[in-house]
Amino acid sequence: MQKDFSYPLLVAELPNVENTYTLTPNEAERASITEVLGVENVKSFSSEIKVKCNHKSGKIDVKGWVKAEVELQSVVSLKNFDKKYQTNFEIKYDTNLNLQELDGAEFGLEDEAFDTPIDGKIDLAGIAMEQLSLAIEDYPRQKGETFSFATEFEEEERPNPFAVLSKLKK
Repeated sequence: MQKDFSYPLLVAELPNVENTYTLTPNEAERASITEVLGVENVKSFSSEIKVKCNHKSGKIDVKGWVKAEVELQSVVSLKNFDKKYQTNFEIKYDTNLNLQELDGAEFGLEDEAFDTPIDGKIDLAGIAMEQLSLAIEDYPRQKGETFSFATEFEEEERPNPFAVLSKLKK
């Protein structure tokens, strides 16, 4: 997903205690995030992520927050504006799941859904960027902007269908 902003953790090397990771990309990494997210500019970005691994059960809990100030282009006025985001997230991983074996087969996991590490790694920067991308609106617009449509053509007045029926009676 990303090119220059990455913070991979090897699942096999994770301790059985909760660790906290703080991610604050530099200017070049923010430029990469800007490109990946397809926005005008990522002015600030920070994230704090807690990772707790239980090797015995194969479960990994990842939770944290992402804060960012993003420059967006309004779909209504086409003017750029800044918007601040703060989002919390929680993701559960199961290292015992094998996606190749499942290959589209139906399976039930009770009440919880789990992700699976890719190539034995979890990329914290990728998670943080994904959470920010989920928070950004598909069609951003400034507060108070509304879209109104005005047609160039004169609208024909359509006859009332009941009036047409009443003429047929006569």
